Amino acid sequence: MSSDEIIEIARPMVDFLAEVLGDLAEVVLHDLRDPEHSVVAIRNGHISGRREGDSLTDYALEVLRESKGQPYKVNYKGVLEDGRPLRLSSLFIKDPSTGEPVAMLSINLDISRIQDAYKVLGSFLNISKNGEEASPPHPIHFSIENLMHQQMDQVLSSRGIPPSRMTAEEKKSVVEELDKKGIFLLKGAVAEAARRLEVSEQTIYRYLRGS
Repeated sequence: MSSDEIIEIARPMVDFLAEVLGDLAEVVLHDLRDPEHSVVAIRNGHISGRREGDSLTDYALEVLRESKGQPYKVNYKGVLEDGRPLRLSSLFIKDPSTGEPVAMLSINLDISRIQDAYKVLGSFLNISKNGEEASPPHPIHFSIENLMHQQMDQVLSSRGIPPSRMTAEEKKSVVEELDKKGIFLLKGAVAEAARRLEVSEQTIYRYLRGS
């Protein structure tokens, strides 16, 4: 079965889940072969403002990178740029011939109205006894256009020294942190990292292999 066939089989699940869960649940099917235009089907896109042809979010890249072979991740927290909280769940759909994920089916539940009734639904929302969430939600950015540059700026600035003064181990540490964020799933990321760190692309690949 080809990757295209796998995605077509999964496509009806978007409408099915949206009908079951209602208009507070955004349901998205991603084609992971094209992170920059990954959204191939979406329902209730009014929640995030996304539409078909849009990209993976920065947080989705991290979740995908950290899944480490797990079939799904459920009930993790995010927050939209306007402050609305989300409860997120993702199913990783794998190509059985390779074992690699080719698609991701995500449910993004807008819980802003539910939180108004948190005293009743506290257990559902994982609210601690003092009324605060156990861990802060992750901010979600839906534009991938500047994601690679923003993440690289953030990681490099956190080091406090310019790449020209970094040791090989410090540069390797930068690459490892970017890899954890899923940046190297994006086209052109290796070349951009090599340019910024003033090393060759072969060196970046060597760092990624851990050698």
